[in-house]
Amino acid sequence: MWGVFLFKMSNKVLDAILPGDKPVAILKYRGESAVVCVGQEIWDVTVVAIGADQVTLKYEGETFTVR
Repeated sequence: MWGVFLFKMSNKVLDAILPGDKPVAILKYRGESAVVCVGQEIWDVTVVAIGADQVTLKYEGETFTVR
């Protein structure tokens, strides 16, 4: 499982965070970009939290942080 997990996650990149009352993050994955908010699911991951300099994501029950 970890091999597949690491392979899939290595292609996801945090591009920017736009702070505010309802912060959003811009994620990149395989040449695509998406603006996401907390609770949104995209590319098999769910956005758990958006902080000032990091985004916490959940994938197959495991949480991890991208910076």
